[in-house]
Amino acid sequence: MIFRWVNHWPSEWEPFFWFFSEGNKQWGVRGLFLGLAIYLIWNKATRVATLRGLAAFPVANALTDAIKFGFPMDRPCAVVARALDGGMARELAMKLDPELILRVPHTASSGTASAHAANTMAVAVSLLLGKSPWGWVWLFVSLVTGISRIYNGVHYPGQVLLGWVCGAFVAWVIGTTHAHWVKVRTSRPAAASSDQ
Repeated sequence: MIFRWVNHWPSEWEPFFWFFSEGNKQWGVRGLFLGLAIYLIWNKATRVATLRGLAAFPVANALTDAIKFGFPMDRPCAVVARALDGGMARELAMKLDPELILRVPHTASSGTASAHAANTMAVAVSLLLGKSPWGWVWLFVSLVTGISRIYNGVHYPGQVLLGWVCGAFVAWVIGTTHAHWVKVRTSRPAAASSDQ
């Protein structure tokens, strides 16, 4: 099983995968993301792609939340998380699934589609569609983030894959809709002047 294989990768890799799974909750990392976003918006060549990415990631997050609500599926850590939420000691709770390695704070919420994977993929695809070289950097971030969710025991591979698909789909919809809107908007003056 792919989940057990990735979840049991060496414990020495934990700091690396913890960063990609939980780092976005740290104010320093958020500040870094904000600084990067400001830089990419300031740069004329990456402005549109960045703005599309900033629009795409909350939509991707909302889509994964809707999927989780409509089609709830347990996370790999669900049994352990429910026991911990019920007040069971961690040592006893972990015995409910002795093969699970839970490396991040537990959650018993639905895990149907990984929002971490969706959000990062939405930004990556937005940047790639805008032909920004930053898209390749963000694609790497998205792939490692998705894998980190498996490694840390909070998502199955299929849930991460669905998150990536959701993020890519939302970025594509926003990108093509915006491109079509720009095309229509820029063609109007030409059409109006040819009518006169």
